[in-house]
Amino acid sequence: MATNICEQIVWKTFSPTTLNTGRGTEFEGAIIALFHMLLTWKDKSKAIGESFYRENLPNLTNLFATIVVFVVVIYFQGFRVELPVKHRQFRGQQMSYPIRLFYTSNFPIIFQSCLVSNLYFFSQILWKRFGGNFLVNLLGKWEYKSGYLRPIGGLAYYVSPPRTLVDITGDPLHFLFYLAFVLISCALFSLYWSSISGQSAKDIAKDLKRNKMMIKGCREDQTVKVLNR
Repeated sequence: MATNICEQIVWKTFSPTTLNTGRGTEFEGAIIALFHMLLTWKDKSKAIGESFYRENLPNLTNLFATIVVFVVVIYFQGFRVELPVKHRQFRGQQMSYPIRLFYTSNFPIIFQSCLVSNLYFFSQILWKRFGGNFLVNLLGKWEYKSGYLRPIGGLAYYVSPPRTLVDITGDPLHFLFYLAFVLISCALFSLYWSSISGQSAKDIAKDLKRNKMMIKGCREDQTVKVLNR
């Protein structure tokens, strides 16, 4: 999956594919499009602005936002809490039990992406066949723009990310709903994943007990409570 994501990022950055967007031929790749606009447009400042904020195609804002997210995630991935533990039978034998800040890794994001992808899939199928139906439009309303289907209404629209800063300022409710949806769904998937992958507080407490270890300064019956913090 990581390979596919990296492939998409590289492709959307350097893609030489050309598309007709209604205002002339444009390159799909954000970097290629920047140099193409600088060479072909007379107004260079407008060309740079367009390369940052163009709609329906990869732009430099998306690219820089992706880089920032990667850097932040890699930075916080190294954060962890060191729990001091000791052996219950041998005095003086102490060690630390590391718990990562992102202990569920990227699985909640994967589950959330799969959920949204399936919603898009079924919503597009229903909209193509029953586009005038009220319930179908509540699930998602779509339009063709630059050769792509784009959600413009319904649940599919509100769970889709805003593409540009203009979209955020133009429809702040969409941005707030999307932000709340991502945070809540990822939190729920994190709880689900930790419970089935053996990473919950109860599983860690059982592991410590099996190895005859306990948290320093904490009674054994309070281990789960301390880990839940």
